[in-house]
Amino acid sequence: MDGTKESSSLIRDRAVRLFTFLRELALLKTQVVRDLSTYEKVLWLKDIPEHKGCFSILNSSSDGSDESVWLEVRRPVEPKRPPFPSSCLKWIEDIPKADLLTQPQLKEEMRVGNTLNPDANSERQAQSQPLSEHFERLADHLEVVREWEHHLNTSWIPWSETYRSWKAADEFYLALFSIHQLQKKLGERYELVLGLGLLTWETPNNQIIRRHIIVGDGYLTFDADRAKFEVQAAPEGVKLRLETEMVEQRYLPSLDQQKKIEEWLILVRESPWNKDEIDRVLRSWIQSVSPHGAYSDSLVPPQKCASNPIVTFAPALILRQRTQRSQVQCFATIAELIQKGGKIPLGVQLLCEKAENIPSANQTVS
Repeated sequence: MDGTKESSSLIRDRAVRLFTFLRELALLKTQVVRDLSTYEKVLWLKDIPEHKGCFSILNSSSDGSDESVWLEVRRPVEPKRPPFPSSCLKWIEDIPKADLLTQPQLKEEMRVGNTLNPDANSERQAQSQPLSEHFERLADHLEVVREWEHHLNTSWIPWSETYRSWKAADEFYLALFSIHQLQKKLGERYELVLGLGLLTWETPNNQIIRRHIIVGDGYLTFDADRAKFEVQAAPEGVKLRLETEMVEQRYLPSLDQQKKIEEWLILVRESPWNKDEIDRVLRSWIQSVSPHGAYSDSLVPPQKCASNPIVTFAPALILRQRTQRSQVQCFATIAELIQKGGKIPLGVQLLCEKAENIPSANQTVS
């Protein structure tokens, strides 16, 4: 009986070490990315404007109760610039076509032609004297000034504000279109994820880290007929999870603390916009990493990394190459389940029974 029990324990130990080895092997083949700028595309959700045809679950008008659609962006229609008053046309300073949002100005004065010097008394003097330039001054045309100011206040300035909003919406639409095209081109080798909690940190050994510590699976759809993009959870679910491989093991929270944080995250793994719970996970994680760690719920990512680690909510859509990260996670989960007494797959059990020469984890190898 004792021999059977000892043999079963030995097989379980071998199975755990087998999957731990496979996990470490997969991890060696996985290139660690510490800066998200190396990803194919990063689209910050802070950049979606409040414009007709644009919806974000983060907008103040959204109560967050319906999380089925995270973003919706329709192709915006460019607003036409209002025509200038005809009386002002000849007074307008030249503006480069590419610089539409620079407020046009009127010239202070304008040359209207050349005239002979009236002091020239003879034909010979007239021929020897240069022509004098004649200028018109804007100050002498107050009706033009009044009409111009009225045009700016009632037409140009309102149009420029609408144009800025349109341009932001158009740039966001084009970014989503680019992601859509890349997904079609790159196929299953790439994945679209939602990043939450941007870690920015210059570590004590001078590593620069700029990565989200929570990611979830997203899904981009395109309605070509209506020129509309939608971003939502992947069909298999968001599956929010911690990603911390960019941080060296010695800087991570203790195993107990990490496990507790992961348990909190599991409770909201399909609710990325449950702000209170996501904030708690992010705040707890960074405060477990460093006594000087800080959390900000801002949508805007920090521009620089500091010596004290900071996690910022700063959600983003990320298109990146798939790695063997899923394999790493799978092997780690299997090893943990077997260690806790879970069933050992039959093929693995047969393999471990034959591995008579493999020492157990608590034996010393000479």
